[in-house]
Amino acid sequence: MKRLTALVLMVLLVVGGAMPAYGLADTAKSGDEEKARDFARKIFEQNENRDPFAFLSPRSAKKLYAVDTPEKFDLRNVDGKNYVTPVKFQNPFGTCWGFAAIAAAETSIIGSGLAEADGYAATAGDGKKELDLSERHLTYFVNEPIKDKDDPQYGEGRVYARPYTLPDKLNMGGAMLYAASLFASGMGPNLEDRMDTDNVTSLYDILAYGTESWEVQKRDITGEGAEDFCYDDDKNDWSIPDDKRYYQSYTLKESALLPTPAGSDELGQYKYNPDATAVIKNELAQKRAVAIAFHADSFSPSQEAGDGKYISKNWAHYTYDTVQANHGVTIIGWDDSYPKENFVDGHEPPENGAWLVKNSWGSGEREFPNKGTGNWGIQVPAKDGEGNEIKDESGNPVMVGSGYFWLSYYDRSLTMIESFEFDKSNVGRTYHLDQHDMLPVGQINTVEEQNEIKMANVFRAEENQVLDQITSQTTHPNTKVESKVYLLPDSFVDPEDGVLVATVEETFPLGGYHKTEVYPESETNRQVIQKGQYYSVVQTHKLENNNYGVVIPVSLGKGTAEMMGIDSWYNGVINEKESYIYNEGSWLDYSKVDKDYVPKEQRNLVTFDNFPIKVYSDPVDEANDLTLAVSDPGILATKGDRTESGMRVSFKGKKGVKVGNREISWRFMSPEGADIVEMTVNEKNKTQVALKAKKAGSARIEVKVEGLGSCIVVVDVVDPEIVIFTGEEGPFVYTGKPIIPEIAAIDNLGTMIMPNVPDPNVKFTIKNNVKCGVATATVEPITDYYTKTATFNYKIIPQKGTVSSVKAGKKGSKSLKVTVKNQKATGVTKYQVQYKIAGKSKWSSKSLNAKTNKITLKKLKAGKKYEIRVRAYAKGAGYGEYSKIKKSAKVK
Repeated sequence: MKRLTALVLMVLLVVGGAMPAYGLADTAKSGDEEKARDFARKIFEQNENRDPFAFLSPRSAKKLYAVDTPEKFDLRNVDGKNYVTPVKFQNPFGTCWGFAAIAAAETSIIGSGLAEADGYAATAGDGKKELDLSERHLTYFVNEPIKDKDDPQYGEGRVYARPYTLPDKLNMGGAMLYAASLFASGMGPNLEDRMDTDNVTSLYDILAYGTESWEVQKRDITGEGAEDFCYDDDKNDWSIPDDKRYYQSYTLKESALLPTPAGSDELGQYKYNPDATAVIKNELAQKRAVAIAFHADSFSPSQEAGDGKYISKNWAHYTYDTVQANHGVTIIGWDDSYPKENFVDGHEPPENGAWLVKNSWGSGEREFPNKGTGNWGIQVPAKDGEGNEIKDESGNPVMVGSGYFWLSYYDRSLTMIESFEFDKSNVGRTYHLDQHDMLPVGQINTVEEQNEIKMANVFRAEENQVLDQITSQTTHPNTKVESKVYLLPDSFVDPEDGVLVATVEETFPLGGYHKTEVYPESETNRQVIQKGQYYSVVQTHKLENNNYGVVIPVSLGKGTAEMMGIDSWYNGVINEKESYIYNEGSWLDYSKVDKDYVPKEQRNLVTFDNFPIKVYSDPVDEANDLTLAVSDPGILATKGDRTESGMRVSFKGKKGVKVGNREISWRFMSPEGADIVEMTVNEKNKTQVALKAKKAGSARIEVKVEGLGSCIVVVDVVDPEIVIFTGEEGPFVYTGKPIIPEIAAIDNLGTMIMPNVPDPNVKFTIKNNVKCGVATATVEPITDYYTKTATFNYKIIPQKGTVSSVKAGKKGSKSLKVTVKNQKATGVTKYQVQYKIAGKSKWSSKSLNAKTNKITLKKLKAGKKYEIRVRAYAKGAGYGEYSKIKKSAKVK
């Protein structure tokens, strides 16, 4: 598992800190509870302070990158074509992470040809518009939890210790990894100039990072007076309607978690990793820019010139300390021969070589709102609107900051390195995305085991749909992922408790988010999942070292945020029966592992989310016109008149829709089913089957209808047995007559056995139901239909007590003689007499055996009147009601 200490810097690129150590309680459990506790322990104990890429063999490492890369590379000019959109200005917010991710996404979309197909390019011209994705959509919804109360994941996302304005939230920082989380969940990226789903209404005003009609902040940059600098942070409405949360112009196909060149040795000391540099180059060579975090002199656009602690006047940056990252940018090229002498004097890197990096602090080559100071970055000649260089009075070129800089290969703070690949497979059409994980994830960890461990998500189809794509998330390179899809009955026990309908397998060279096609394009017989049908995806991850892995998404927890003085954290929602973990031979509900077996004080430090397994499905128009239904066969018995039953397939649909002559097949989901029940298909009408019980157990049966999908039915067969009594439990008050409450015994077939209704298989008797005490109702088998006797006990309590008389004792005795109503004949075994001084609240008590009904209360206070009450008691039944209070004469 990657180190959890990295989580802090991933959550806020403007805050430093370290995660505390973890421990687990040692309370022993047995069975599945102990397995759940064991897995919870593994989540924390495998807190490996290492990069999985550092353990690659040289041979396997070379699979990850192209060996022959040029000395220099610049995505702004690859064979004469530009793949990099212009530099932007992130102000007025601390949203560098969002700008870095969006810049990487823009280059990837241009490099893949998707942009050109849609009429966009890196810059406007030749009939193409400038590709401009919405940073506002991404950064807004990272800060807003799921608000739909009907969504099972309601409340998942970022939460705050107190009310904050939206500008405050947007200034709280983030991580480029959040972008992959949101993109994978169907939230963006979006073109700023996209149309709404009606294809008529422009969404520019709510997707752009500012609009022409908004108020601006003005700043005197040149000393010649204030000019437009950026859009005002609190005068304008930066929010986006929640119904636009799941809008996308492009769909995430793949994200790659790349290794960092800032590696470490066995002692945790910095060690340059050349393989990581090669992997990043390979991504760039594939025309994919790379988002990366590092430690800058400033984490906001306040540095107007070079010559800082880490950045030189040449705009060459080298973090030579081991410090945490605080700023996100985008790599768009490299130069192996960039001179180390160009970095800060006295702090040069060990060798030549640097990345060409796009920042988000504006550029002198741009106009408002993306100009910024116009001074930041590698200096380039200013140009006019015609593309001509601007000269000063002496004829020298006027230089402006380009917004780009150089970043040494050997920078010690490099982290959070990611690239993206997109497609349009789900854009512009109706599709389903079944998912439980929508948390902005700050870290993806892997629990690694030699023995097989698996993870699974269970979903319920919202309508009839056909499987299309399954997603996975990996952290280690060359991970083989096997995904199995099971249809489940409503009463499923675990995610494999069903029929296997699809299996896909793929090996992924890099860690990251992946989408895999469930069926090849040539296959037409695709699995239809019926509306309301439960189904699962079970994933097995086999790592390159032959160990197994389970992926754990985490983000900043409340406890860690509070320790660091941060006012926001992340809330994950893991409901029961959503995610499961297979550990040591059995399935465990992951919600219980998280909530019950990770101690609260430690679980509070990080927030967990469901397993990152999602399913894309297509709605099936034909299937949505016709829905399958199977009649309930009821519970069958191994004997008696309930040994046989039947099932029938019926179809629900719109008026006039014809069912047609469809192939129907019935089958047991496991061979054991045929040992439990005999199933005979009606060959003349295959919509019907006859069932006959053979032995006790549960048989799962699949009925499949051509073109419409399947239904899973559970047929239960039982040995008849009385399982429960129901009805009036009492207690009942003694009447002197037999008390027969309204009760009934119920067997495991649902049959009721009542005292006054004859049943040929049992004898119903009631004993001890007159006097006070415990009465017993018994159902005793008189044939071999039932095998066990069932009993039901109820209580008969004494009648309300009565104080017959209270007399004062002789003068000076300070006593009272009390006589109570004799109830011995009713089954009463004792009486409780209570007394207190009239007007007081505290009672004193005395008990007397039911052999007598008289008692003398002694050591009372002379001259005081007392109040007396009594209640009767019967063994096993308890006390009856207290009598009326009787007042005595004065005590002598």
